[in-house]
Amino acid sequence: MNLETATRSGRQNEAPAEEEPDMPQRSQSRAGKKRGGFTILELLVAMAVLALLVAMVAQLTDSTSAMTTGSRRRMNADAQARVVFDRMASDLSGMVMRPDLDAICKGLSTASGPILMTEANDALYFLSRAPGFFDSQSLSAAQKSDLALVGYRINSDPANSHFGQLERLGKGLTWEGQPSASGTANGIAFLPSVSGTVDLSGAPGSVSAYLGSNGMASIGTASGNFADGVDGDFHLLGGVYRMEYGYLLKPFTDASGVFHPARYSSIPYYGDSVLQGHNSLKGWQDVAAIVVTLAILDKESRKTLRSNSSAGTLDPTLMKSMQGALPDFAENASCLKAWQAAVGSPAFAAASGNIPAAAASQVRVYQRCFYLNK
Repeated sequence: MNLETATRSGRQNEAPAEEEPDMPQRSQSRAGKKRGGFTILELLVAMAVLALLVAMVAQLTDSTSAMTTGSRRRMNADAQARVVFDRMASDLSGMVMRPDLDAICKGLSTASGPILMTEANDALYFLSRAPGFFDSQSLSAAQKSDLALVGYRINSDPANSHFGQLERLGKGLTWEGQPSASGTANGIAFLPSVSGTVDLSGAPGSVSAYLGSNGMASIGTASGNFADGVDGDFHLLGGVYRMEYGYLLKPFTDASGVFHPARYSSIPYYGDSVLQGHNSLKGWQDVAAIVVTLAILDKESRKTLRSNSSAGTLDPTLMKSMQGALPDFAENASCLKAWQAAVGSPAFAAASGNIPAAAASQVRVYQRCFYLNK
């Protein structure tokens, strides 16, 4: 018993001794597995996938930013057009259309010939029951009339801060024989008879339109254009840089029974000598609506038209190129369609002087018919 016990004890004691040589080898194997990592190929694939994801995210961000910027500029232009059209609608709804009151509009026949418009833009002046500013606050209520001389023009003076933008004139008028405190005749005049003058003030002054031999007229000075920056009663309306208007003539049947359908026209009457009584304005009798077309360039895009990056003034050559790239109102045609076709043309940016593509791509055009209340 003792011998067997001793033999068993010896065998048990010998077993661990036989396993001891294997222990270091197993430890080394486990340590080798712990020190293993990514191969170079795996790292290259991971880096390529990461770069692709970064590029996709950057492209998506740029596209979203561009869409947001474009949408914001369109909304700003839409809001600007809405403000201008609403102001025009209010003024034209109160326009006085008596045969013995003057208006200054393109195509109107005068003693010096038809009124022409300078540069590319049109201008329009008329009497209206609309808000106006008086030259002096000292005028009594009895001196102030409920009429104002209202006008719209694009400022064409490069030295003026309003250059290339739409302005509105709202000059309050006094009753006949009641001049303003500044001494300038500023009353309501009926049927002025001064040769060569379309006079809305009663006497040559700051609200008269003088027609020269070239048929040009002016408001504010006698310099020969509608759009100078002299008269301080003009107020800025915003980013409209091009304005064109025409007339929608009413359908008409003449004395011979010939029917004349409604049509677009650049003069405010039929102008046919055969149509007796329809070759002059006469209270806008032939005009159903005044059709106004606007081109708007947002504030950010206008910066590309500056003379230099530090100055805020616009380059007159570039601005005139932008204006001249849009055609004038044509007979029997929609000005809106012509402008949309021009803006959508690939040659628009290069028209009339290489317009910056950044500005050309942001031009928005709008049109509205203002039907006259008669």
